[in-house]
Amino acid sequence: MGHKGKEVIAEKAGDELMQNMIGDILVGLKAKMIQPVMDENAEIARCLDEFRKNNQSQQVEMLKEIEKIAEAVQNLPMVILTAIRDAINQAGGGNQDGF
Repeated sequence: MGHKGKEVIAEKAGDELMQNMIGDILVGLKAKMIQPVMDENAEIARCLDEFRKNNQSQQVEMLKEIEKIAEAVQNLPMVILTAIRDAINQAGGGNQDGF
C-alpha cells in the first residue's frame, strides 16, 4: 500500500465527511425551513376542514329556513282569500256557506 493507497483512504474519508455534512445540512434544512411549512399547511388544512363543517351546518339551517319560507309563500294566497272572505262575512255581505 503505497502512496496511492493512502490517497484512496483519504478520498474515502473525505467523501464520508462530505456525505455527513450534506446529511447534517439536509436535516437542518428540513427542521428550519420545510417542517414549519408542513406544520402551517397542516394547520391550514385543519382550519379548512373546520370551515367546511361549519359551512355545511349553516347550509343545512339555511335550507330549513328556505323551506319554511317557501311553504309560507305557497300558503299565502289561501291566507289572503280566507282573510277577504272573513272580512266580507263580518261586513254582512257574504252568504251563509262562506262563499
